[in-house]
Amino acid sequence: MSRHLSLCSLATDAGQEAPRRCISCPISDAHPVFTLGEDGKHQCEFDNVAVEARQPLPTSYGAAAGVAVVRRGLVVRQRDDGRGVVTAMDVVGPGQAFRTSTAAPDGQLHAHAVTGYAVDRTLLCIYEKPELPETNLSGELYALLGESLDRVERFIVARARPAAVSRLAALLCVLQDSLGPRHHGGIPGSLQQQDMASLLFMRHESVCRALRSLQNKELISRDGDGIVILDRAGLELV
Repeated sequence: MSRHLSLCSLATDAGQEAPRRCISCPISDAHPVFTLGEDGKHQCEFDNVAVEARQPLPTSYGAAAGVAVVRRGLVVRQRDDGRGVVTAMDVVGPGQAFRTSTAAPDGQLHAHAVTGYAVDRTLLCIYEKPELPETNLSGELYALLGESLDRVERFIVARARPAAVSRLAALLCVLQDSLGPRHHGGIPGSLQQQDMASLLFMRHESVCRALRSLQNKELISRDGDGIVILDRAGLELV
């Protein structure tokens, strides 16, 4: 994991017009958050944090929890009950936000802390303060956090379906909506079957059988790049 104090690579001197945004910033086209740093340059208040594939997310930033936006890659969020029992919650893709968690002074996670890991190499933009900045951007961040709650609810609904094939079909629909056009409507191969099993509280073998069933129905196809959804309407009816 690497951490950089300033997200924006386009910082300018004091008195000059602040940079618009990072070129690949998923948050806003017009309202980035900039302050005047000690070096007299405008700096973005979000930290740029890179997390390598299959590595845990950072759990402590400053004195309080903040908010993170996925700039690149995929994140599986988990909830830790404080006794070592970890439950997968949802998948967060590019342009989506989630609340970060902090560790106690002894380094231990608080009870019910939200943790997670990077599915592939992931770039996060983290704002490490409990209150969002008082700018036009805060409205967009609140909207993204609201969407994260809706996303978690959809994962819960998928898990509640009685049959394994139906659960997986619902999960694939949620994933397609969550990952958006950057993945061309498909599910990347970096999101492994074991990840899906954890998200659905199912055995890995059950996910394999369910995928094969959906493929035999010609609702999906699979190749080296991942899963392609061929019939979304049919998938929703499973």
